[in-house]
Amino acid sequence: MAPLKVSPELKAAVEAVTNKRARFVLDFILANGFITADDIQGQGYREHRRAVMDCRDLGFPIIKTKSPGRGVGAWTLDVEAKVRAGRTGRKNFKKSFRRQLIAKAGGRCEVCGAPEADRQLQIDHRIPYEIDPGSGNEVEAEYQMLCGSCNRSKSWTCEHECPNWKLRDPAICQTCMWADPEEYEHIATRQRRKITLVLDGPEGAALFDRLRDAASDSGQSLDEFLRSRLERDS
Repeated sequence: MAPLKVSPELKAAVEAVTNKRARFVLDFILANGFITADDIQGQGYREHRRAVMDCRDLGFPIIKTKSPGRGVGAWTLDVEAKVRAGRTGRKNFKKSFRRQLIAKAGGRCEVCGAPEADRQLQIDHRIPYEIDPGSGNEVEAEYQMLCGSCNRSKSWTCEHECPNWKLRDPAICQTCMWADPEEYEHIATRQRRKITLVLDGPEGAALFDRLRDAASDSGQSLDEFLRSRLERDS
C-alpha cells in the first residue's frame, strides 16, 4: 500500500467532507491508494457499496480497480478526473412525496409494470444522480418508482454497459429507456427496444404456461414464439 498522489484541489475537497462514512473511504484511499470491501466493513460499515456511493454522490470520481498483490476488487480515486464540486449528497424524501410517486405509478414498477407492495418500490432518479443530481427538490418529473430488480438492472447497465457513464451527458440519459420507459430512443445508447411483460397471479401464471406449451409445440423458444406472433399480427 502506498499513499495516492493527488492534486492540492482534490486533497482540499476531501478535507472538506463532513459525511463520516464518505470521509473514511476517501481518507483511506488517500493514505493507502485504494480501499476494499473488507476495509470498509472492518470499520463497521456493513453496506460497503453504499459507502462508495456516498463518495460518488458528493462528486468524487471513484473508480473500480484491483488491489496490488491480492488482486481482489477495490476502489480508488481517478486522479485525472475533476471533482464535481458543490454536491451535498442524496436527500431523504418525505413520506408524502413517496406516496405521491407510488400513486402516480399506480403501485407498479414503471419499467417492468409488475405490481408491488408499496414498501418494495424504490424511488429512482430518472437520470442517474451521479450524472445529474437534478434540482435537489421533490420534483415529480425527476423521479420514478422501480422494483428492486429493475433498479439493480438499471444500475448495472448504466455503470457497465453505457458509454455515457464516462461522458456524463444528461441529454443522452433523458432519451434512454431507463429514464423514460414509455417514450425513449435508445437503451444505454444502443438502438434497441424492449418489451417487459409480467404475468401476475394464478391467471397470469396459467397464461404463461399456455404460451410456453404453444412455443414448445411449434419447436420454438418462448422468445421466438412471441416475436413471431407479434410480427404476424403487426
